[in-house]
Amino acid sequence: MLVALTLGCAGAPPPKAAITDAPVVEKVDTGASYYESEIGGMNEYAVDDQWKRLSPRVQRCLETGTSRVEALGGAFTVAYRVDRKGGVRWAYMKSSTLGDRATESCVLDMVRAETWPKPLSGEGLAQKTFEIEPSAAPHTLDVKRLRGLVQLAQKKTATCRKGMTGAFLATAYLEPDGRVRTAGVAPPDEKAESAVDCVVDELHKLRFSAPHKLTKVTFTL
Repeated sequence: MLVALTLGCAGAPPPKAAITDAPVVEKVDTGASYYESEIGGMNEYAVDDQWKRLSPRVQRCLETGTSRVEALGGAFTVAYRVDRKGGVRWAYMKSSTLGDRATESCVLDMVRAETWPKPLSGEGLAQKTFEIEPSAAPHTLDVKRLRGLVQLAQKKTATCRKGMTGAFLATAYLEPDGRVRTAGVAPPDEKAESAVDCVVDELHKLRFSAPHKLTKVTFTL
């Protein structure tokens, strides 16, 4: 399914970005018989139908993000746990190279507010992956050229990540003068989601070497 993302700016419209549903990485059993357990199966067809209904709302999140970063794009996977009544116990970005926390939060808030199909047994785990084609590809830098600043970013975000294990994947869009326009972070697990806003705030304080054009960088913390 291909959903066009229309940009609302003056003058001749730029090429449209597109949302592409990536293949679902994790399939779940939809058989008829289950025993009671803490984690059970989800009806993948019912979950997929709900995502199709939510597609316009996902697109609105992305359109708003594109107003901040015209070259917004990348891939992200939302992972979430559904309780026995269909409510969301937790949700986080399992992976993301989108580079805009506000857009990531928009999608996560939508997921958390939804009532999902009830798990077939116990509670259920689900995830959804999207690939976003930017309207105009940003310049990119090899992370090896940013080694010193990545080390600084790791140091500046250490307090945010204290007591948490695993790597945080950070993506940022840099202004031509090296300032961070927007940044997004995928935490290592759902427990580390609480640290993401702190990490993003610290990334916004960094000043990179001037790339002289809008530039996208992705690195690990």
